[in-house]
Amino acid sequence: MKKSFWTSKLVERSCPSCGCEKYHVISRKMQHSLNLNTVICTACGFVFTNPLPDRSVYESFYTEAYADYYGHIALRPSGSFQGQIPEFMKQKINWISEIRQLAGRRLLEIGPGQGLFLWCAQHSGAEAMGIEPSRAFFEILQADNLPCIFGSLEQYNSARLGHFDFIVMSHVLEHFYDPNVALGQAREFLNDDGLLILEVPNILKPFRSLDRYFLRYVHLSNFSPHTLNTFLHKHDFETIFVNEGGVDWRTPQHLFVIAQKKNIANQLSDSPENWNEVVLRLSNYHRTWQWWGQYRWLLYQLYLRTRSLFFRFGRRIKRSFFRS
Repeated sequence: MKKSFWTSKLVERSCPSCGCEKYHVISRKMQHSLNLNTVICTACGFVFTNPLPDRSVYESFYTEAYADYYGHIALRPSGSFQGQIPEFMKQKINWISEIRQLAGRRLLEIGPGQGLFLWCAQHSGAEAMGIEPSRAFFEILQADNLPCIFGSLEQYNSARLGHFDFIVMSHVLEHFYDPNVALGQAREFLNDDGLLILEVPNILKPFRSLDRYFLRYVHLSNFSPHTLNTFLHKHDFETIFVNEGGVDWRTPQHLFVIAQKKNIANQLSDSPENWNEVVLRLSNYHRTWQWWGQYRWLLYQLYLRTRSLFFRFGRRIKRSFFRS
């Protein structure tokens, strides 16, 4: 399928957060030149794609093209971890366990990819399973003997799967055609005091180039800590833990959130994010990247490659010495 097809049928929409139809365009470019407009709502400050691809086109992208563009991103437990939970994943497990232990509890991961978190949850004692919409990833999960069913969340209900103590969406919520539907369905699957665990890119902390790397065709929603909390509040979740990823420019600074299901409808309204401040912040980031950020990134990559070459050269010398 030609690249132009994925942006050929577009649909205008109102803000998924507040329903407002007024917005300001932040960028007209995206990674891989799959270019769509990224806008910010001038009423609540939520950043989203508008217009977005027709639903049928967007869903076709996942079945026909996603693996070609993004399949290398998902990590597999049978890769380089040698049966050990990696340190970055231990940290996430610890954050969850400080609130509620995983051992002996039911956990559902929506979109587990190649299964690293699912595997780690299992090895932490959880009764874990996943729902995976990608046929390629589903087959990998089966090959690694990870409990998973094929399909999308919309195809199942709690009467069929039961209820869970944890629902996990790691870099998934931003992909949903409508995040409101995703959060509503997650709520349905949770026990009365269940926990929702989310990890999403943080629009206030872009990684690398804003418009040629960070903004993506498959990220129809771009959350900040404020707007993600607003969505959770809207669907009667209470945010109980937030980690905004620190300040290390060399790695993505994702937003990691744990929220608890509330059984009393929320009567409070959230104040909107200041959209002008968000636009100014992103404009400054874009300008900084163009002037010197991209060169700092290139120097860092050169340093990593040079260090790798020295390490490999050193290993060869060492092996040669011991052979002799």
